[in-house]
Order: sequence, then C-alpha cells, then structure tokens
Amino acid sequence: MRRAIVALWTVSAFFLCDSACALRIVATTPDLAAVAKEIAGEDVDVHAIVKGTQDPHYVEAKPSYIRRVNRADILIYTGMELEVGWLPLLIEGARNRHMTPGSRRLINASEAVKEKLEVPEEELQRSDGDIHAEGNPHYMLDPRNGILVAELLAERFSEIDPERKEQYEANLKAFQTAYKERIKDWEERLKAWKGVKIVAYHRTWAYASNWLGFEVIGHVEEKPGIPPGPRHLANLIAQIRSEKAVAVVASSHFSPKIPQATASRAGVKYIPLPQTVGAYKEVKTYADMFEKIAVELEKAMSP
Repeated sequence: MRRAIVALWTVSAFFLCDSACALRIVATTPDLAAVAKEIAGEDVDVHAIVKGTQDPHYVEAKPSYIRRVNRADILIYTGMELEVGWLPLLIEGARNRHMTPGSRRLINASEAVKEKLEVPEEELQRSDGDIHAEGNPHYMLDPRNGILVAELLAERFSEIDPERKEQYEANLKAFQTAYKERIKDWEERLKAWKGVKIVAYHRTWAYASNWLGFEVIGHVEEKPGIPPGPRHLANLIAQIRSEKAVAVVASSHFSPKIPQATASRAGVKYIPLPQTVGAYKEVKTYADMFEKIAVELEKAMSP
C-alpha cells in the first residue's frame, strides 16, 4: 500500500512539474543562451551547447549534447545554416517530441532578423567554400538584432508558458530599455570607426560593420573556411597598404598565427575580438561582449 502511495505521488509530481516547473531551455550558442536567460529569468534552466571558445560551425554531436536536447522544453538555434553540420544529428538522436519541424518549441532565432546580409544571388558550388545559402549567420554581432531576437523569444516563451507571461514581458521591457541605452553609448564611443577600412579573418564582422560603419575590404581566408595560400596573402597585404586599411580583425577563437602575421607584414594592428559570450572570462553576458568589443576598438584607435 505504501509503495502504491509513493508511486502515485511520484507520478503526480512528474505531471505537476511538467506543466508548472520553469522551462528547460537549450540554445546552440552562448550569445543566444545569454539573451534567453535575460528574458526567461534567473529561475529558468538555460544551457548553451557551443562554448564561447569554440567555432560554432564545427561541433561534435556528443552524447551529452543529445541528452540535453532530449530533456529540453525549448531549443533555440541561430539558423541560416550555421549549425547545419551538427544540429540535425542532435535533434535526430534526442528523439524529443517537442523538437519536430514546425514546432513552436524549436525556435529559429534568425526569423527575427529583418535584414539578412550576404545572401548569395547565384547557385553555390563546393569550391566556393563555407558560404551559407541563407546569408551570413553572424547577425548577433549587431546588438539591434539582439533586441529583435529577445522580442521573438519573449513572444514564444509566453506562448509556451503562459503562466509566466508577465515575467517574460517585464524582462523583455527591461532588456529593450537597457540595450537601447547601451547601443547609444557604444555608437558614440566608436563613431571614429565610421568609414575606417579593415581586413577580417573570416566573414564574421559583416553585421558589426553594417552597424558601426567600418568597411571590410577583404578577408584573410582565401574562401570562407579555407586557409589562405601565399599568393592570396601577398595580394591581401598589397591591398591593405594600397587602400590604407588600419587593422586585421579576427574572432578570438581562431588561431592568431595567420591573421597576426598578416597584420605584422602589412604594418597594421591585429585586433582579436569576441564573437560570442564566453570568448573571454570577463564576457559573461550579451552586453559584456559588446563592451569588450568597444574597449578593444577604442584601444586600437588610441595613439
């Protein structure tokens, strides 16, 4: 009798928690996880699959990641083919009934982005390198897109978990207010970068350049995802000098060897920057990422 009562209590508790407990949210990248955490609140379980020191294009579909997706109530991903090489494997292996095509719990954050950059106009070939058919997926490096993503998440969280709708809406309002003020501050501090020419290692900085107004005149990679050859680097260095670019910029998770050597040979500055939350120990929030970028760009402009 006692065992039956315990079993009944356990089953009841399971169904009660399934409907009333805080959401279990998994995001593919740390920047999406950071924004989701700000909207969902401190009592909500939010985890990122990719670490801030990893390249999000290339991630091993580990069993631990599959288990995490299996237990998730919501899965948020960047989209635009950023995770195309590994996310489908996680979803297939997880066998989570919530993570099916068209599910409202499977959130493609790129749906919030109004202006997608570098969308190819011609049919892609393997020889083109790692170019995404839906455009450049690094849209979270424009904080204005971060606000749009936060709005999408608040809407979807409220739909899935209506009992906490007021909490999500209040958190969104605080997020919008705070980031709009921070964006003004970052733009003011970095206005000297408008019109400045740089070279980037990978096609990471298109959205940041669209926001801040600097111009990316070339890339160290010969093609996206393909290391440069000597001829490409020689031409690039000549271009840096002739067009008076001021720096070579690279995401901090890339090896600094080639971009740093390229900058040195061209006689310009090398600037490593965080691509996402967690890239540096001090970059713990989405705002921290832009603050770190602002500080490093300010330092590079100082005499």
